Amino acid sequence: MAEEGVSSVAVVDSDDRLAGVLTATDYVRLTAEGTDPADTSVARYMHSDIVSVAADGPVETVAETMAALGVRHVPVTDDDGTVVGMLSARTDRR
Repeated sequence: MAEEGVSSVAVVDSDDRLAGVLTATDYVRLTAEGTDPADTSVARYMHSDIVSVAADGPVETVAETMAALGVRHVPVTDDDGTVVGMLSARTDRR
């Protein structure tokens, strides 16, 4: 994440369907607990109860979803449920 300058990543299953989200905060928690990231599965620390937004939906929906859920990252999916992107609270500042 640090190399790419992102603070979250979408985690997908073998069919490229959204399985969860791992954030930089999750990673900090894992290392603070003394867990070795090389020996730990992403599934152990990712958030799996995730709400996504449709790629063809209005941007307004993203802001409303983020505010209602108190989240800073929302995966974007296409009509097939495949992850096509990730929006964050800072996306609109770029």
